[in-house]
Amino acid sequence: MTSFSRARRRLLGWGAAGLVAATAPGAWARRVFPEAETTEFLAYRNGEIIGLRRMEIVRDGDDLIVHNQEELTLGPESAPRYRYVQRCEEVWRGGWLHGLVSDTREDERTWRVRAERDEGIFKGLSNGRQFSVSGYAITNTFWHRDAHSQQALLDVTDGWVKLIQGQLIGEERITVGHERRDSKHYLIAGQINRHLWYDLDCRLVRLRAPLRDGSEVLYEVPGGI
Repeated sequence: MTSFSRARRRLLGWGAAGLVAATAPGAWARRVFPEAETTEFLAYRNGEIIGLRRMEIVRDGDDLIVHNQEELTLGPESAPRYRYVQRCEEVWRGGWLHGLVSDTREDERTWRVRAERDEGIFKGLSNGRQFSVSGYAITNTFWHRDAHSQQALLDVTDGWVKLIQGQLIGEERITVGHERRDSKHYLIAGQINRHLWYDLDCRLVRLRAPLRDGSEVLYEVPGGI
């Protein structure tokens, strides 16, 4: 069993509290925490497909679990000039982020994050460094409807809290798979920079992010969701 799998089993072994979201999200709980679904995005750079991002939301008893897997490659597979791989899992319980297991590799750099909520404080290790987050934490995987309205997000790659500012760019009708769909386009800027599109059901349906070389990656849904 891999260390990722062992950490996942530990997180799922916590006592159940029920995903009611009464404290933080309040009356919006049903929209904040969607039903089980899977969304796949193709990643484009200058019109060329360079990777895939898969986001899966599942229910495990009273837990909501969010799986994110992403792989990007620039250049040939045999000798890539850039390679990014991330696999992470969030466990949400009682409306709160309760656990995080994340492994990331970007070229030769690697990060390993393991964290859990204990006595109201979310804390863990990132490459052996201790960190803690008090209050309500939302991650930069952006599945959460309120990610764009926060002043800070928890970066699942390194465990750091990053300061951001979000703004609504406008409403747009975009292509999502084989459909035309109404969406809201947001920009977040600061220590994390992204363009985000959410449909009217508050689901992330498009994403644009910068790469280290200054170019951008556009994530789009290739089929219906």
